Amino acid sequence: MRLALVIDSIDAWETGTEQHIGRLIRALNPSLFEPELYFLRPSTGHLTFPCRVHLAGTRPVVKWYRPETLIRLVRLFRERRPHVVQTFFRDSTYYGITAARIAGIPARVISVRNTGYWMSAPDRVVSRIVGRWAAGYQCNSRAASDWLQATERVPRDRITILHNALDLKRISPATAAVRTAARTELGIPVDAPVVLSVASLRPVKDLQTLIDAAAIVETELPAAQFLLLGDGPDRERLAAQIRRHDLDDSVHLAGSQSDIRPYLAAADLAVLTSKSEASSNAVLEYLAAGLPAILSDIPANRELVDEVLFPPGDARQLGHQILSLWRDPARRSYLGRKNRQRASQHNLEGFSKLAQDYYLGLAEAYS
Repeated sequence: MRLALVIDSIDAWETGTEQHIGRLIRALNPSLFEPELYFLRPSTGHLTFPCRVHLAGTRPVVKWYRPETLIRLVRLFRERRPHVVQTFFRDSTYYGITAARIAGIPARVISVRNTGYWMSAPDRVVSRIVGRWAAGYQCNSRAASDWLQATERVPRDRITILHNALDLKRISPATAAVRTAARTELGIPVDAPVVLSVASLRPVKDLQTLIDAAAIVETELPAAQFLLLGDGPDRERLAAQIRRHDLDDSVHLAGSQSDIRPYLAAADLAVLTSKSEASSNAVLEYLAAGLPAILSDIPANRELVDEVLFPPGDARQLGHQILSLWRDPARRSYLGRKNRQRASQHNLEGFSKLAQDYYLGLAEAYS
């Protein structure tokens, strides 16, 4: 069975959707499935890909109004005849679903991995039109499914939930010796309170709230260290905020990391401040590492944990939660064990079976 995965491009494997695609490709039985990647623009990274790659667009920036990209994608679909076409992100969905419809590929799936925080009024109109051409939607959480039903008016029977997957062998709770070694490697004092955040530096992630909370924590825990992993357009604004609070020695913009395991091992607790999520891979990694997590109180986060939550944007409450959790080692230990148990529900074996059953059923329904 040939599965066409359409995305703008993949420049790194560490970010959420790209990471999911990599795990999906590896989860599929190669004797049953032949996944292929279709890009709308060339990759800017020096990556290796686990399957065949097709390039529909040659320009470095994707625009939705370039007919040559659509024509090339239609030709590729007619040549390769995939059994299922699945799209990721806005432009790839506009191009991919349209091209698959023209090429006569009936099994067309739109992947929804956020709750539409980015959508403008025109986007909503176009999305609904293109959505009518899809056989169904695949979401990574109940929160995303609920949003599709309430906002985009998609019937529940057209939506399938395929939760994000975790490699529980790759990420596990750190022993005391591993934690000490990780802190030594990262240049962090062995006895300092360490708070970790893994998120792209974009407005929707609301990292300014974490920096404001760090200023509150620093007055009572001056040794505390805050590690912010990720990159994005907000970097300079966040750096300026750190300087204004005089937090240069305690809040660190560590950039994107190809391997976050040393940071997970070094941390005492983890934070996610997002205003909007569908299902955060970062949170799943916190859980797998057995870290107590403090999360913004939004539907997607409540789906993963039932404690400790704070009102989005409330730096004072977040600061209080950090201080309270740091001062209660027994609760931190309890939450860490509980979170590791929650992470086990997202194991690769279960994900692999659900994914394969889904695609085989879809291909059979539209054969």
